[in-house]
Amino acid sequence: MGADTLFEGYRLLKKWFTKTIRLKNNFRIIKMRKTICSVLAILVFINFCYTQDTITISTNEKISSKTLEITTTEVKYKKFDNLNGPTFSILKSDVIMIKYENGTTDFFNKNLVALNNEILKISRENPLALTEKGNKVFIEIPDEASRAGERYFVNALKEWGYWKVVENINEAHFIIVFNIDKKAMLDKTANVTFKTREEKQFKKSDTYRASTNAFNGYNAFKAVANKIVEKYLKKEFK
Repeated sequence: MGADTLFEGYRLLKKWFTKTIRLKNNFRIIKMRKTICSVLAILVFINFCYTQDTITISTNEKISSKTLEITTTEVKYKKFDNLNGPTFSILKSDVIMIKYENGTTDFFNKNLVALNNEILKISRENPLALTEKGNKVFIEIPDEASRAGERYFVNALKEWGYWKVVENINEAHFIIVFNIDKKAMLDKTANVTFKTREEKQFKKSDTYRASTNAFNGYNAFKAVANKIVEKYLKKEFK
């Protein structure tokens, strides 16, 4: 084997080795950039969560906001997703609490905040007892898909008459979360979850399905809401 051949082999090996090292370095740089981007995204998300105020009102609705002013009768704020938009106001008597961006909390209307001692005791010892006939229930709607079926579910509950449906969570013995799967298209699936006013889940239904067809007036939201009341609630609670 001649010297020229050895030299050419050495040159090719060195070229391959240099290219390999360069590729590894590039891979490390790309990986490092991805890691940095992920960390920055997390920091932005955390900052987003902690730079907004949260106003909780008597219906248990939570409003992401920037609180501007608290007067003797009103709370004035801007919606957090539209800080350049209009200023809103809400009666102070309808506000349960405001959690500020710095982590501190102001409580208002303390008679709305404090749980009735009797209800609190039952909810901790035997939450199912809260569902006795004639008690009051608050319906919680977790998303827009579920809200589309809310009035049908509430109407079906009122027609049944087993519990009294209230609009103020602080009047309720317990909470029912009515949930419709927002991923479904023509068919709708739904379930209900029972919670105490302390947010402790103590019962959950099976999932029920309803199709969009002529028999239900092409209204699967209404059909699935009625099915939960007829097929589940009326059988579970007599």
